Amino acid sequence: MGSEVYFKTILEAADIYKQTYPEDVSLILTDLEQIVKIVPFEDKSIHLQNAEVGTRIADLPGALAINVIGSRQTIQIETPAHIYGVSLMITVNPILYEGVVIGTISAAMMSRKWDTVRHVSHTLEKSVADIVAHTQEITLSLEATNEQIQSLSSQSDHINQNAIYIQNIIRVVEEIADTTNLLGLNASIEAAHAGQFGAGFSVVANEIRRMSTDSKKASETIRQQLLSMDKILRNMNQSLQLIGKNMVEHVSSIGILSESIAQIENNSVELNRNFIIN
Repeated sequence: MGSEVYFKTILEAADIYKQTYPEDVSLILTDLEQIVKIVPFEDKSIHLQNAEVGTRIADLPGALAINVIGSRQTIQIETPAHIYGVSLMITVNPILYEGVVIGTISAAMMSRKWDTVRHVSHTLEKSVADIVAHTQEITLSLEATNEQIQSLSSQSDHINQNAIYIQNIIRVVEEIADTTNLLGLNASIEAAHAGQFGAGFSVVANEIRRMSTDSKKASETIRQQLLSMDKILRNMNQSLQLIGKNMVEHVSSIGILSESIAQIENNSVELNRNFIIN
C-alpha cells in the first residue's frame, strides 16, 4: 500500500476517529501543502474561522502544521477565541508513512470547560485574596485591641496601687485622730479639775474631740469607698485579663485560618496558571 492509499484511508476513517473523543471536536487533515478535509463540530453554530478546505498550511494561524511537519513531533496548544472564533485546545499530530511525514491531523476541541475552570479559578483566587486582606485587617484590629486592653489592665494595676497607698495614708490619719481624741479627752478631764478657770479650755477640748471623731468617720468612709473601688478594679482587671487571653487565642486562630486560606490561594493561583492560554 502506497502513501497515497494510506493517506486516503486515514481521510475516510476521520469521521470514525472523531467519535473516539469524549467532547465535541473538529478534525482538520492536511497534506504537505493544504487542508484536504475538515470534520466539523457537532455544534453547527461553531465554525472555524480562517480554516477551509484548500487553505494553504502556510496561511493557517500559528503555522502549526508546518512546525509539526518540520519537527515530526506532536504540538498541543490552547488558542484564544479571536483566532478561530472560539477558544480551542488544539492537538496537531504528524501523519507518518514508513517514517516519512505525508500530512497532519489536528483535533480542535472546544475549551469551554477549561474556560469555566479558569473563570472559577480566577474568581476563587480574587475571593481568597479579598478574604486574606480582610483577615489581616481583623488580625491587626484584634492585636491593637489587645494592646489597649493590656494598657487598661496596667492602668488598673496602677490605680489599685495608688488606692493601697491612700489607704496607708488614711490609716495614719486615723491614728492621728485617735491620738487627738485621746488628747482632747485628757484636756476635758483637766479642764473639769480646773473648775471655772478651765471652762474655756473645756470648750476647745470638746471641739478637738469632735473634729477627731469627724476625721475618723470621714477616714472610714473613704476606706470603705477605696475597698469598694479596689474590688471593682480587681474584677475589671480579671475581666481584662480574660478578654486579653481570648484576644490572643482569636489572633492565633485567625493566624491558622490565614495559613489555610493562603494555601487555598496558592492552589487557586497554581490552578489558574495551569489554564493560562499560551
